[in-house]
Amino acid sequence: MKAIIIATKGVDDAPVLSERLGRGMLPVLDRPLLQHMVESLIRWGVTEVSFVLSHRPEKVEAFFGCGQRWGCPFHYHLTRDPEHPYRALAEALSPPRTTPLLLAHEESLPLLGTLETDTKTPLLLMRGGETHAQWSGWAVLPPEWSAGVSETTDRQGLEELLIQTGGVKHSLSACLLIKDAATLLIATRELLNLGVPHLMHSAREVEEGIWLSRDVGLHPTAEITPPVYINEACRIGKKAVIGPHTVLGKGCVVDEKTRIKHSVVRSLSYIGKNLSIEACLVDKNCLVNTALGSEVLITDAFIIGDMAEKQLRNSLVRLGSRAMALLLLAAFAPLLLPTLVVLTLFRKGPCRSRLQVVALPPPPHETHWKMVSFTTCEEAGPDPISWEARWWHFFLVFLPGLIPVAQGRLRFVGLGLRTPEALRALPPDWKSLYLSGKGGLITEAMLHFGAYPSEDELYAAETVYTVSSGFRYDLKLFVTYIGQLFGIVPRPGKPS
Repeated sequence: MKAIIIATKGVDDAPVLSERLGRGMLPVLDRPLLQHMVESLIRWGVTEVSFVLSHRPEKVEAFFGCGQRWGCPFHYHLTRDPEHPYRALAEALSPPRTTPLLLAHEESLPLLGTLETDTKTPLLLMRGGETHAQWSGWAVLPPEWSAGVSETTDRQGLEELLIQTGGVKHSLSACLLIKDAATLLIATRELLNLGVPHLMHSAREVEEGIWLSRDVGLHPTAEITPPVYINEACRIGKKAVIGPHTVLGKGCVVDEKTRIKHSVVRSLSYIGKNLSIEACLVDKNCLVNTALGSEVLITDAFIIGDMAEKQLRNSLVRLGSRAMALLLLAAFAPLLLPTLVVLTLFRKGPCRSRLQVVALPPPPHETHWKMVSFTTCEEAGPDPISWEARWWHFFLVFLPGLIPVAQGRLRFVGLGLRTPEALRALPPDWKSLYLSGKGGLITEAMLHFGAYPSEDELYAAETVYTVSSGFRYDLKLFVTYIGQLFGIVPRPGKPS
């Protein structure tokens, strides 16, 4: 069975967002609306999909490609007039045909587990119930039907033609309508209230009405009010409030004391501190407020911004860290070499230990973990639980650790490194949190809880660091470490 998807429109009342996306690429949970449509069609037995495009066709074609990912060939047709997009449909209806043709329009998404396609007359899928039923734009066209569709036919004319030729109306129990930011938020609310039925998605329902994907970092003081859908690799800061009826896309960061409700945030968007966002669609630095009917571009990246730009800054910071490590190695070589000589003469066994630790952040599956050989002069290794004094740590861990920092395999500040055995022994939630972080010589736990943090303290420290890490926060911890070395900043006390 073949399907034709009409996807020719932009986003109503949002010119900037429309230029970026187009209607069919608006996010529904963790993927574009068109992807949900494709996955539904394939589940119903469609083996070939044709897209009819007009607005930003390159976005759709670049995302879907040839269809290999879905195991179904995809074809693309361009039309100059988005109001009369049915030339490809007329060609597809030309005899001979032996299988039904499924017609879909991009603004509607029926929530159906199965679809009856064995029909002798056109089957129109209607939304809105029996009393206010409207055509959803979806129809099953039997092999025998090919009446009068031409390239001059518009949507209303096609509906009238289907009804006049014996089309049967079938009311849908649930059908999402998405034409602009306002209808997207309404559809999201309906979908979350229904429990996201019949749609593929990557998150799991950890509590009633709360869907979380992998590698989500939640600060212990953050508050989640269901229903909420949070996609993978999101970071929620302290005292942030998310929900109800809120969706966060992949890789979003919500900073501290910010409240988001009845809103959708697209992937790789940054939401700054102390903000209140309600009834909005956020796409990086573009904010569409549906309550006010306005679209605003935010020029201050510290309010609302693009996480992709932050990733570029992170790359620059990483290069700066490697250069700084090389400079420190050159500067402290006169201290490091005598230390190695003394340890060689007076320590039993090798003066340096070579540990095989898990490189952070690793792929999610254990079989793809990469091992890093970490050389340290401290027998117990870089785990902050084991060290006794700041200068001991400086000479025996920090200075030798500058080598992997210079090689780009480690950071100055991060999470304590763990061997595969130690990582497997962590509880599942802690393990998931840890795998989303980065490894470093200096850790939050060693600075705030001293030589012997409890398991709860270590978990709390790694949770706080995972959701707070960034250039300024890492710099703050590094300065704290230097201050503790010279006694300027108080050190946490040892247990009695």
